[in-house]
Amino acid sequence: MAPTAWQQGINLMTDLPGMVNQFYNYAATLPKRYPALVDAGIIDMMAENLRARLSGLGESVVKFSLASLVGLLTLAIYLILVPLMAFFLLKDKEQMLNAVRRVLPRNRGLAGQVWIEMNQQITNYIRGKVLEMVIVGVATYLVFIILDMRYSLLLAVLVGFSVLIPYIGAVLVTIPVVVVAMFQWGVGCGFLDADRRLSGGAGGWTAICWCRFCSRKPLTCTRW
Repeated sequence: MAPTAWQQGINLMTDLPGMVNQFYNYAATLPKRYPALVDAGIIDMMAENLRARLSGLGESVVKFSLASLVGLLTLAIYLILVPLMAFFLLKDKEQMLNAVRRVLPRNRGLAGQVWIEMNQQITNYIRGKVLEMVIVGVATYLVFIILDMRYSLLLAVLVGFSVLIPYIGAVLVTIPVVVVAMFQWGVGCGFLDADRRLSGGAGGWTAICWCRFCSRKPLTCTRW
């Protein structure tokens, strides 16, 4: 899974300039359509600023790739040292616990009970979060596969990790998902007029709002 997500991330970075150009081509037509609302100078300034930021982002990715080599070496060392330390700690566990018990007060029943309950609650919380991440990630991946969405695994992993930060994580991960969907299928705005239907004396409102945008067509709202 990790190699596929990494490859999709590389593909996304490669396709990002094309997405920016497609957005710029559409934005460049806005001053002609809405001259009273959109200024061509502002569009050009935004495009230049965005391109500069993307160039800086590419340099940052290269620097991160070089710095990751050192991180991989550090990780390799930890992969060797941590199992060794864990082995010796588990081997001498009873001796270490006895040493700690000699320091603590003899009447520690309440403290021990609180410690056990805290350990159980923290363990349950971590298990619940991991299970929630897996469920959300898998469900999102299946939906993206059904929709034939690009970078489905990468975006599903991001959505899964967004569970760790309530509300803020969901808002942040929505940005790349919406951007990818916009440039894959196009974005526009249409609103199906809500009509009231009566059935058995009960009234109901049905409204369908659909969005579609294409760089070749103006951004319009269509009423059905």
